[in-house]
Amino acid sequence: MTAAKGWRVRRRAVCKIASSRRFLLVAAVAGTLLLLTLLGNARGLGHRRRQRQQLALLAGQAAVSHAPLRRSLVVVTAVNFAFRHYVLNLICSLQRVSSLSALNVLVFSLDARVHRFVKRHGLRSVLLAQGAASDGEEEAVFGSARFNLLSKRKLHAVKQVLDVGVDVLFSDADVVWCRGGFDAVLQLVAERVGYADMFVQTAWPRSVLNSGFYYVASNSRTRALFDALLRFPQSSENDQVIFNRVLCASKYGGQLVFDNNATAERLPSGRIKPSACKWNGVRAELLDSRLYPTGGQLWSGRKLFHWSRDTIVHMCDSAAVRILHNNCILSFGKLARFVVKGLWYVRGDYAHSQLVAREEEEDAADGDDSSPYADLATSTGLHAVCGPPALPTDLMRKRCGRAKCGDDALLHPHST
Repeated sequence: MTAAKGWRVRRRAVCKIASSRRFLLVAAVAGTLLLLTLLGNARGLGHRRRQRQQLALLAGQAAVSHAPLRRSLVVVTAVNFAFRHYVLNLICSLQRVSSLSALNVLVFSLDARVHRFVKRHGLRSVLLAQGAASDGEEEAVFGSARFNLLSKRKLHAVKQVLDVGVDVLFSDADVVWCRGGFDAVLQLVAERVGYADMFVQTAWPRSVLNSGFYYVASNSRTRALFDALLRFPQSSENDQVIFNRVLCASKYGGQLVFDNNATAERLPSGRIKPSACKWNGVRAELLDSRLYPTGGQLWSGRKLFHWSRDTIVHMCDSAAVRILHNNCILSFGKLARFVVKGLWYVRGDYAHSQLVAREEEEDAADGDDSSPYADLATSTGLHAVCGPPALPTDLMRKRCGRAKCGDDALLHPHST
């Protein structure tokens, strides 16, 4: 019994040592993994901190100081490579009718190629490409999953600027600024500050809010709103649908506001146009659709872009409207409508060459991200790139079509 008992004691001691060694080994491995994780997180935090600092610097450099409000405001847009020249047209139109320069616009580039293009033109660009869904450079079909994913990147762009304490005036690249438009937005903000956090273009009755043009103040409420927009559970929706559901639909915590029922616009069905949407203290007021029209609405009883080229140009130059939004048209007709309606301010024959390339299904011309204006743009801003409204050709009129451009789409015998 003594020998057997001694053997059992020795066995337990050996097992204890072995267990201790296994424990120490497991602990060492776990500790190493934890250390590596912490180091990786520290690097990630450092990288994000540097990105935030760089963005804060860029936003601060691009911001316009609004003296009466003691606030800073930056014009933001976001594009991929397929829409690179629309950015130039947007900025050309803004420079044409305001004191702003190209450096007051912060471009969020959705792929590396457009990032190089924008910087080559001397503009401020932030690369915002994450994952395969945002790496594509070609056009995304409206309503497709890829379009929806790309459109949500615009929400990320705005949120990043809000996070560094700068107000945002977001504009899609297919917007044209008209005379007095920028000053009108500043005046509106000055008059309504403290009462509303956002001013959003409306596409009513098709959609209450249009996410392609809006002002948003940077505060804790709006930052929480954009967190909610980015957390929206349905990944199959675009940014505009998310805007309307979160801000305006009671199911998601939003609310329609009707301040002026007696004078509000009504449909024959009796449906009343709201004046704002609210979410958790954030009030998003609708911009006047007569001054900030979309491409799909009526203006003075007629489809906006069915008015003649001369009328459209006069509307913009006389400040009858603040902006013109060339949306509600498939992308292959968008460029043509810009030109046909006298709203294309980029010099050269770019517009015509692009339409020819589309007509012949040749993509080779788009393969190079260089630009004939790049050197001039870098040294002199975009003044060398911008010019008077381009003249349309028969090809452009054909591409635009009478349904989208009205009688201006009819072929003219003396056009080239």
